[in-house]
Amino acid sequence: MKLQTVIDHLKTGEFQFTNLGDNDEENVSSNNLPMIVNNINLALIDLYKRFNLSLRELYVQQYAQIQKYKLSSEHAQSNTASEELKYLIDTDDDPFTDDILQILEVFNEVGCKLPLNDSNDCNSLFTPKHNVLQIPCPVDENAVVIVYRAAPELLKSTCNLSAEVDLPITFLEALLYYVAYRLKSSRPDQESQNEGNNYFAKYNEAIAVIKVEGLYNSTNTSNLKLIARGFS
Repeated sequence: MKLQTVIDHLKTGEFQFTNLGDNDEENVSSNNLPMIVNNINLALIDLYKRFNLSLRELYVQQYAQIQKYKLSSEHAQSNTASEELKYLIDTDDDPFTDDILQILEVFNEVGCKLPLNDSNDCNSLFTPKHNVLQIPCPVDENAVVIVYRAAPELLKSTCNLSAEVDLPITFLEALLYYVAYRLKSSRPDQESQNEGNNYFAKYNEAIAVIKVEGLYNSTNTSNLKLIARGFS
């Protein structure tokens, strides 16, 4: 959906009686649009943490001398500006963009799921950080496929109202409640704080409805290719 859609709903809904702008007629203006956009971005991040709205794959080439693989674009093949070892296999058409929120699963080249963070399994891999994969016994020429929960594409503070908000329309109500919660809670007076708490409660209620009624298509690993790409 477009940013204009979100702004229109804010003007006629949550903020229709709140002057957030630089005049009495417009409560969302060019002056405070960057603030609104920033809070929309925070809402997107929170929703993407709560739901599998975007799952992606990342292929990691193993090297016998490396146990810990930092999943950073500086190690991506598509990043020709970096001189770091390129053990992340991506393409110019689909580059890795440092968008990992959480590593969910790891597979070998033939699609078999590997144990993860299981200290009782001698074959387990580990994630000491959100963007680090530890392979205790790496083997040259082997590779693994990481499935991770990806972050949303965030809006730029200078974007125009035709910019795309990376969220299904079924999440619009929750998004509006979160933005209202953030803006109200940022004010020092007790009344605004109470309003912010009320909006946060509504936000959680809206999320519960989405989950109960299945108002989103949960991406899962069976939708992903998980096919070896001829690592070399």
